[in-house]
Amino acid sequence: MRWAFQLAGARTVIMSLWQVDDSSTRLWMQDPYRARFLHGAATSDAVRTATLSALSHRRIAHLSTHTLYWAAFLAAGEWR
Repeated sequence: MRWAFQLAGARTVIMSLWQVDDSSTRLWMQDPYRARFLHGAATSDAVRTATLSALSHRRIAHLSTHTLYWAAFLAAGEWR
């Protein structure tokens, strides 16, 4: 799927490696877009920060920190 988006002209694709529920995706996606478009962060940094934030929130809430819950997303392509 990533290849099709990049062939169509997308420079970067943020994707999940496995199925993630909609509410978790919505919450996670707010962070990288905010960092990227409001603060000018590089896409790779924005994705990393969002992922670390999700992990931190799970730790604070005493929820499972298994990678299934916070490591689903990555950015592929142009990193700037």
